Amino acid sequence: MAAILVYIGMIDVLHHFNFVLILLIIYTFATSIQDIAIDGLTCKIFVEDERHIANSMQYGSNLFGNVIGGGVILMFYPWLQWRGALWLLAILTFITLIQVVFFKEPETDSQFSISYSRQKLKNIVDDAILFIKNNRYWFFLLIISPVGFSAGFSLLNPILVDAGWSLGRIGFTTQVFGSIVGIISAISAGFLIKRFGRKKVLVSLTFAQATSLFLFIPVTLGYTDLFYVCLAIVSYNAINPALLVTLATLAMDKTENTPNKATIFTLQMSLVVFIGFCYSALSLVIAQHIGYTADIVLTMCLTFIIAVLFWKALLHKQ
Repeated sequence: MAAILVYIGMIDVLHHFNFVLILLIIYTFATSIQDIAIDGLTCKIFVEDERHIANSMQYGSNLFGNVIGGGVILMFYPWLQWRGALWLLAILTFITLIQVVFFKEPETDSQFSISYSRQKLKNIVDDAILFIKNNRYWFFLLIISPVGFSAGFSLLNPILVDAGWSLGRIGFTTQVFGSIVGIISAISAGFLIKRFGRKKVLVSLTFAQATSLFLFIPVTLGYTDLFYVCLAIVSYNAINPALLVTLATLAMDKTENTPNKATIFTLQMSLVVFIGFCYSALSLVIAQHIGYTADIVLTMCLTFIIAVLFWKALLHKQ
């Protein structure tokens, strides 16, 4: 990843755009593999009482990356220019490489180690299919859970564009300011989970998410000055990262007795991300027919229903 960033920084993007695009696709593929490896390592080395803290740090760090890449580097871009910006990102990536080189991965449980060494692709796929069958209702909840934190927020950018906001102002407000709020949310999730438990926090945050969407309504009605926009951004970023941390912690718990921890965890969270993109696109299509406000109200109602389903599945039977 660091080498690709250095190389891209040496290329004239205006004259070799297609080649740079291919390199960025390769870079994205590498980041995906790295992300899966980190998730697998987290599942492996952290016990149940530590996973919420690990996920808080991971999601908080992702948002910190948004602040650096989407804010700080853009602010200094007139001085850094294309090569300087890419090389600075490469240096930051190289720091992580040094950390990984000197990190000693602990031994895997012997039972899982032997099992994994003899696994073939078919066995891994069979293991994933069996996991889905044994956790059908959980996967149903994963499929519907992204409605609140994807469908609603996806409307904000087009609303602000329609209101005449510049792309730079939109990017700074949503990515930098929003990410700073999100970092606080992600870190706070660890303390909430430790105090109240995973299931109660997930149910409570889902209800809070449905309620917070109410603050998007003034923006959809045309009140797009900074105050109302910041209220909407805070309402979203105060809930969403904490909710994702909690969801990821529960997903890691599900991998406890599986030999392919990274695969099973990625199967769950990739589903959430992919479905989230689908809901975002669907929300934009629906908004064209019923309007922004009605779209937000519909999303609120669906999120309340999802919160009730989480409550019935996770707490009602206790």
